[in-house]
Amino acid sequence: MEKWKQTSKYRNATRPKSFVVKIHLDGSAGRRGYPTVSIGVNNRQYVKQTIEGQATIEFHVDSIRKRNVLHIEMLDKTSKDTVVQGHNAQIVQDMRIKIEKLFIDEIDMRNHIFKARQRPIYHTADQGPKVVNSDHIFFSGRWKLYFENPNPHIEFNYRLDEKGRNESLYEYWHFEPESGDLVIFPSWLKHGSMYEKNNSTDRLVISVNAVRKTD
Repeated sequence: MEKWKQTSKYRNATRPKSFVVKIHLDGSAGRRGYPTVSIGVNNRQYVKQTIEGQATIEFHVDSIRKRNVLHIEMLDKTSKDTVVQGHNAQIVQDMRIKIEKLFIDEIDMRNHIFKARQRPIYHTADQGPKVVNSDHIFFSGRWKLYFENPNPHIEFNYRLDEKGRNESLYEYWHFEPESGDLVIFPSWLKHGSMYEKNNSTDRLVISVNAVRKTD
């Protein structure tokens, strides 16, 4: 019975955790109509929808992976959707998607949108660059944004009972610094002064590479 309890405890601790993706899109119509997009995470499709003007899409993702990939793809774009006029072949109408806003668990990812990559599937060879960074999607081909949970064991450990927890893996840890204290932590760790204003006049940050020595 005790062995079953332990197995159940750690199974629950490592089960998929849910996070919420919320995206504001703006779809423009081409000659054949509005774009249909596929949206997913980690090669799983969560949404397939035609975007007519502004639309908000929200879905839950269950994942225990440290590194996740959000992908958005316009599925049905062809050269027939682009309307051009004049001797300069100016584009006057085109099927496209604009990513207006992006939130992951209510965290605004707007500043990270241009870190995403798309390998467009062009209508003709050498029509444009092989990789594009933009908040607009004009061609088929997956727009991919990589994002990470820096330490997923925090959430896993938080679900354990008090006896099974490790102090260094609590969801957060608060301390009152005193003069002469030296606090060392890994660069991925989220840190701050909570809701208190930081009144320090000087701030010194030192980054180092450290290797733990073992006997």
